[in-house]
Amino acid sequence: MTKNMCLVCGMSFHFPDGLKIHLQFHLEYRNIECEICGKSFARLGDLKRHGDIHTGIKKYKCELCGKAFTQHSSLKEHGNTHTGVKNYECEICGKAFSQLGNLKKHGITHTGVTNYECHICGKAFTRRYDLKKHENTHTRVKNYECQICGKAFSQLRGLKRHGNTHTGVKNYECQICGKAISQLHHLKTHGYTHTGVKQYACQICGKTFSQLSNLRRHGNTHTGVKNYACQICGKAFSMLHHLKTHENTHA
Repeated sequence: MTKNMCLVCGMSFHFPDGLKIHLQFHLEYRNIECEICGKSFARLGDLKRHGDIHTGIKKYKCELCGKAFTQHSSLKEHGNTHTGVKNYECEICGKAFSQLGNLKKHGITHTGVTNYECHICGKAFTRRYDLKKHENTHTRVKNYECQICGKAFSQLRGLKRHGNTHTGVKNYECQICGKAISQLHHLKTHGYTHTGVKQYACQICGKTFSQLSNLRRHGNTHTGVKNYACQICGKAFSMLHHLKTHENTHA
């Protein structure tokens, strides 16, 4: 993407001076005002197209997915999501986007401005979208469901990570022992087995563990829950390795 692109309308110029002159056009000649929202336009045609946003009329439909838009320019940009073309590049970090609106929203992340604050924990975000995703972690609303096993997640990235457990893809490798793992947080947890760090402590007896899953299994020894039953004699155990030891008595 050329660096001399207008972030208002998307028009590109060969030289910086051309862009400067064009920007003055946006700043100085907006004399036709929308009666609904007050936004100003230089041309009547632009105002009429803008009016569709308020009426909700969506004349332009994507032939690939059926999604409809109020403006033709929005349909054109949407087409990039199907082709994979990303014409809009952030001049700060180089990240590219298929739509100008997404580039603008991304730009806020570099300003450090955090206008969206969680009313539950106070954590602040630069984008409303990120706040909404975060709020799901408090409400436990899980809108993202795995189409294979039905497990639901509060955030899309959680569902994507979970997908690796079905595909068998293991992108994360332990630098110490070479073990490959499908999820990043599992790799981090696995790392504790090498460092000896045991950050998970039982609140009842004080025994510590390097992995949360081991602490949870250990908890069954206090609650009396016995989820592991011998298929031969029916005797039940609170921990899996106790069942395996018992099964050797039948061998």
